[in-house]
Amino acid sequence: MGLTVVLVGCGEPDMSDLKEYINRINQRENPQVDPIPAITLVPPVVYNQNHLRDPFRPISGNEENQNTTAQIVLDPACGTPPDIIYRNRYGLEKMPLDSLTMVGTLAGGSGDLQVVLEDTEGLTHVVKVGDFVGQHYGRVEYITQAKVEITELRQDDRGCWREQPAQIVLPEPGR
Repeated sequence: MGLTVVLVGCGEPDMSDLKEYINRINQRENPQVDPIPAITLVPPVVYNQNHLRDPFRPISGNEENQNTTAQIVLDPACGTPPDIIYRNRYGLEKMPLDSLTMVGTLAGGSGDLQVVLEDTEGLTHVVKVGDFVGQHYGRVEYITQAKVEITELRQDDRGCWREQPAQIVLPEPGR
């Protein structure tokens, strides 16, 4: 009985419908395909970093790095500039204060409040007292539930450095 099933499967099936379908396909016109566009060669760009500081070596005090130090123009009567202007600036220190929005506060492990600030890209940053924010060497001095008080360091028209208070206030609901 098993042998008869195998023999039935080996019989010649009727493939006339398949042959007819293949003939119809072969009679169709080939669609017009646009030729592949020529590849335009882009000239290579030579990157020369020889004049730049090695990023894996510490910054020494006598190197000029315009990205991290202020342009210092001083009146001799002003004295020496504060050391804070020579430090590297990161993250929120590169953003103007008016571009930061207070979102809320968090209670730290020691009970101190930390403020949550949102930048223009919608990213949130947790900041504590003593952290630096803003482009004018702002230092967070005091945090409450409704605002964060900051002391900025700005140059006046003579080049003297002056402390200036600033604050970021928690917006009212619905604004």
